Amino acid sequence: MENFFARIERFWPQGRRDLHWHVLPNLLEAMELTRPYTGLTVHRGLCRVIPDWIHCTVLHAIGADADFDPNVRNNIQRLVDDVTTRVADVDPFTLTFGQPNITPVAIEAVSSPSRPHEKLVEHVMDAHRAIWRDAHTLAPSRYPHASLAYAGKGAENLDQSALEAELSGIGDPDPMTMTVDRLYLVAQYHDGARITWQSLAEVPLKGVDLDDEAFIDSLLDAQ
Repeated sequence: MENFFARIERFWPQGRRDLHWHVLPNLLEAMELTRPYTGLTVHRGLCRVIPDWIHCTVLHAIGADADFDPNVRNNIQRLVDDVTTRVADVDPFTLTFGQPNITPVAIEAVSSPSRPHEKLVEHVMDAHRAIWRDAHTLAPSRYPHASLAYAGKGAENLDQSALEAELSGIGDPDPMTMTVDRLYLVAQYHDGARITWQSLAEVPLKGVDLDDEAFIDSLLDAQ
């Protein structure tokens, strides 16, 4: 297998906090998704994603550096407002995650249906382009999925076929169903072994009320 973090380093270096949009499971949903595969994801050379950091990416705005680019910092609220308007007519939906797949760089659980997720991708991409045109590279998720582990240091010693055989031995646990009723904007970074983020904003889908204290953190204050 191939080190996922080494692969992405050339366009997303360690520590740089790029803007990402996600749909996120709650903790119980994330635990339900990851629990059957804990033994599979702890092999040397794999970087297990703990339930707290399980995510289903909608978009990575590559180079939208939330720390050092004042144009990004100054337009985050505008971005949130625009996305809020664009998704106001998107009904909440559910994603169902089945048994994960072993890829050359990760163990990932693919979910369905894909079309509601694709609609969110389209709306978010349009909002970014309306503000920054082509200033940043937009990397939309090609399909809805959550990575349970990434290949990391020592990945070259992992046998993908052996992992697939171990996965088959786990059987077929009940699918995990995740409710999607909002989008999350985060400033996301990695350290070469794990991916984490700082929450910036939540954007509701149709008919969803957020707390009156719906927030957007000031990145300047966080420095």
